[in-house]
Amino acid sequence: MGRVPREGKSERVCLPARGLWPQRPILSESETMHDEGLLLRCLDSLAAMGERGIRDKNVFGMRGLMRGKSMFAAVGESSMIVKVPAQDYQQAVTRPGVRPFTPGGQKLGTWVEISDDAIADDPDLRDWLATGLRAL
Repeated sequence: MGRVPREGKSERVCLPARGLWPQRPILSESETMHDEGLLLRCLDSLAAMGERGIRDKNVFGMRGLMRGKSMFAAVGESSMIVKVPAQDYQQAVTRPGVRPFTPGGQKLGTWVEISDDAIADDPDLRDWLATGLRAL
């Protein structure tokens, strides 16, 4: 797989690897560490909720879930983070398996980190995704 500029343009396009198309780019472990199964569950849940136009991209070494240019959640290796509306934050961090998201030891706004166990069931996962969307 390689990246080549289009002739006469400064844009870059990603060529398919081994003739397979479409597929996600192959990433090194340092670029993103996420649970692909959880990411697919999130995308399936969002589709079942009627959400359209949601995309995922690399953010903070995780796989961010975006509506437009705004991220509302991200899937990590053994947890996910979700943006919570300010008025719901204090209640959210008291729930089992939930804690403030503190990258580098600093609390990041109203983002929370949710353990795998707390989102093992699809209804719980959908609730957290809906919470993230409400925070936008």
